[in-house]
Amino acid sequence: WGMKGDEAYIPKLLDQIPETGTSYAELWIGAHPSGPSEISINNNWQPLNKVIEKFPETILGKHVSEQFAGNLPFLFKVLSAAEPLSLQAHPNKNQAQKLHNTNPNLYPDENQKKELAIALGDFKALIGFRPLSEILSVLKKYPALTENINEDVVSKVKSKAKPVKSAPSPVQYLFSKFIKHYNNTELNKTCKRLFKRFKSKRGGDLTQREK
Repeated sequence: WGMKGDEAYIPKLLDQIPETGTSYAELWIGAHPSGPSEISINNNWQPLNKVIEKFPETILGKHVSEQFAGNLPFLFKVLSAAEPLSLQAHPNKNQAQKLHNTNPNLYPDENQKKELAIALGDFKALIGFRPLSEILSVLKKYPALTENINEDVVSKVKSKAKPVKSAPSPVQYLFSKFIKHYNNTELNKTCKRLFKRFKSKRGGDLTQREK
């Protein structure tokens, strides 16, 4: 999903010539074990995480080392996106620990995922969900969107009643059902049908299903 060619931001930042066809999405600066920075010690390049592991108080200071168990508590990233990023989950500390304990393959990190973003160029970010009233209005105007969700699920959400005790809201219920029944092929077909209607501008009525 990173930018390519002469428009790629990361090669410019590093004063490098981008390789043809190569996507430059992320630059990590930190001690994450999946991609640690390297530092030179006596002309010998070593991974930062390994150096911190050997000398935690020297690198991090006593307070940070004790509070974060000898780990650098943040990861600095430079992102250069050419297309929308995937859905991100940002649990708090308690949620992260539970998710890590129950499913370490999907949640290898037991730390919270707080983020601070600074835009270096044009940048759009989406967070959270529309109010339920707006979601229901969109579903009514474009019923094709419900094709990837069971009609019974949509009916329960439209009733505005909490569908199950474990769901904090109808919005979460609708979203969880959509994710679990997500079908990329069918969703692409739905989007293409909607796109054709928008493009053709057929009298402004986009609510009719297209065969």
